Amino acid sequence: MNNAAVETWRADAVRRIEADFNRSADTHLIRMDLPRHPGIVLSQG
Repeated sequence: MNNAAVETWRADAVRRIEADFNRSADTHLIRMDLPRHPGIVLSQG
């Protein structure tokens, strides 16, 4: 993965986490695909 792709992934991950934090007090899972590891998904909740 090149640097531009890494930065794009990082910016999207931060945007999703911040949007969820501001959405509500409920617990939500945030799905993050891991392009370097097909078939593995990171979920935070």
